[in-house]
Amino acid sequence: MKRLSAFIFAILLLVTGCSSTPPLALPDTQARNELAAETLLDPDYVPDSPVHNGYFTLREGAGPALHSFSGTLRVDEFVMQDSIPAETPRSESGRYFPGFTAEFFTYDDYLVPANREIMLSTGDNSRWQLILSPGKVWSEPDDEGWSRASFPFVMTSRASNDAHNGLATFLYDDGRVSHVYFQITQETAAWNRNDYWGQTTMTYTPGPIADKTAQREQFAAELAAQIPIHPWSELESQVDGDLLAAFNGGLDPEDISAAGLIMDGVIYLQPSVTRHGEFPYPRYMRHGVFSVTKSMAAAVAMLRLAQKYGDEVFDLKIADYVEVTAVHDGWDDVTFANALSMATGVGDSKLERTSGNVTDDEDQEKFGNWMEMESAVEKLAGAFAYNNYPWGPGEVMRYNSINTFVLGAAMDAFLKSKEGPDADIWQMVLEEVYRPIGIYHAPIMRTYELDGRLGLPIFGYGLFPTVDDTAKIAMLLHNGGQHNGEQLLSPTKLAEALYQTDEQGLPVNQRNQYGETRYLLSFWSIAYCVEAGNCFQAPYMMGYGGNLTMLLPNGVTAFRYADAHNYDAGPLADLGTAVHPIPAK
Repeated sequence: MKRLSAFIFAILLLVTGCSSTPPLALPDTQARNELAAETLLDPDYVPDSPVHNGYFTLREGAGPALHSFSGTLRVDEFVMQDSIPAETPRSESGRYFPGFTAEFFTYDDYLVPANREIMLSTGDNSRWQLILSPGKVWSEPDDEGWSRASFPFVMTSRASNDAHNGLATFLYDDGRVSHVYFQITQETAAWNRNDYWGQTTMTYTPGPIADKTAQREQFAAELAAQIPIHPWSELESQVDGDLLAAFNGGLDPEDISAAGLIMDGVIYLQPSVTRHGEFPYPRYMRHGVFSVTKSMAAAVAMLRLAQKYGDEVFDLKIADYVEVTAVHDGWDDVTFANALSMATGVGDSKLERTSGNVTDDEDQEKFGNWMEMESAVEKLAGAFAYNNYPWGPGEVMRYNSINTFVLGAAMDAFLKSKEGPDADIWQMVLEEVYRPIGIYHAPIMRTYELDGRLGLPIFGYGLFPTVDDTAKIAMLLHNGGQHNGEQLLSPTKLAEALYQTDEQGLPVNQRNQYGETRYLLSFWSIAYCVEAGNCFQAPYMMGYGGNLTMLLPNGVTAFRYADAHNYDAGPLADLGTAVHPIPAK
C-alpha cells in the first residue's frame, strides 16, 4: 500500500489532529530529575508533558535490581493526555489508553512480557491495541528500596498499520508496584504525529507464569540469535560523507523511525530520534511498515509453499481456493502469481494501460471503506466488489492491497487442503521460516472474527518488524532462501522475485535516469547503473509513508522506515553500492 486513501486520511486527521513539540534536552547531570520514586508513588500526580526518554534508563548510581519479578500486571483503560490542540475534533475512543493484562518475568536484567502479539484493549472504550516488548530492570539509590523497570511498547489501531512507539516505567518489590507512567513520542503514522502520555494505577499479582521454563529458554535463544548493531557513525571512515548525508533524502530525523545498512552480518543503525530524545530500546522498536508486509510476509509465505509443494503453486488459480462473489468473470484465470504481482486485471480505475498513477484504486473512498471492514467474509466481499479491467491477468500492473488479501485467503485454503483444517498460513511462516532464522515474535494484523476463530492475516499491510527482524529476513533472501544449509524458500522463484532472471516484471509508469521502475511478485525495482554498461534492476520493498528496504546484488541491504512520504530509493542504492562496490562487468 504505497498511499493511504484520501478518505481514511481525512477521517484520521479529523480524529487525531497533527502537532509537534520541540525536543527536550536531557540535563548534563546523570541525576534523576524526572520520574523519581515520589512521583511514581504519588496517586495525585498528573504529568503536564512528556519527559526526556533518557529518564526511562539507568541514572546516576544505578545497580542491579533488588527483586526478581514474576507475575501479572494489569492496567485499566484511562484517558490519556496528548499534544493534540484542544480545538481539534477527535473520537472519544482515541483518547483512552488501552487496558491490558499481561504476564511478565525477569531474565538477568531484562523484563520480559510473555505475550508479544497484538493485544486488544481489555476495556470497552479504547480503539487502540498494544504490542509489548522486553525492557530492563535495575535499582537506584534514591528509590527507597524499590527496584525500577521500564519497557517499550507499540500502540496501534485496529484498521491501520500505524505504530506509535512508547515507553512505560514503574517501581516494584516482591509484592507491590507503583503507578505506571508512560509516554509515546514517536510513530510511523503520517496523519497522527502526536505525543501521548499519562500516569495511572497498575496492579501486580505475583506468581509463576505459564510455561516459564520454556519462555526463559526461548528468550535466551532470542538473545543468542540477535544480529549485532553498530552505530551509523562507524561508516564515516568507509564511505563518502556526502553519500551518508544524502541517504535520508533530506528528511528530518524525527520523520524516520529507523534507517541503516545491513552488511557482513551487522546492522549499521542511525540513532532512533524522537521528539523527546533518542529512543532507548532501538532493537525492540517495532515499525508499522504497511506494504513492506507484502514482501516480508505474503511473498515469504508463497515462497515457502513453493519450496514445500513445488513452484507450481504460483500457477494455481485463486478461484479454485476462494469462493469468488464478483459479478464478472475477471477472477476466473487469476493465478497466485498474478495476485502477488498486482496484475489481476481487476479494479475500478479508468486510467489507460500505460499511463497514470498505478495506485489510483487505493486512493479512493472505496479502499478506505475496505480497510475498515473487520471480518474475512466482509473483506472478501469488499475485494470482489471491484470491477473488471478491459485487459486480462498478467498484462498490466495496477496496485491494490485487496489483491494480496485475496491471495492470503487462497494460500490459507491451499495449505488447509494439504495439511488439514487447523493449518494456518501465518503460523506456517512463523514455524517454518521465521523461527528457524531467529525471529520468535512477529505480530501481524489479522481479520477479527466474532465467533472466536483465528482471523486471516491481512498480508497487504499489517506487519510490525524490528530492525533485527528486517536483517534476518534480508539475509535469508540474499542467501537464496537458505539458512544453515536448509532450503526454506524456493530458490528459483526467489531469484525471479529479486530480478535475477530474465523475468523483469511489469512497468509502473515511472522512470529514473537509468530506466523503468518495475514490479514483480511484491517487489518493486528501480533501474540502476554503477557505471556505464553495468546496470541492473535493484529490488526493494515499499510501504506507505516512505518505508523502504532495498536488497542489492552485492549482498547489502539498505532500509529506511519513515512517514514523510519520501519514496525515492535512489539514495539507498547509492550508499549500498558504495560501501561494497559492485565489480565491473
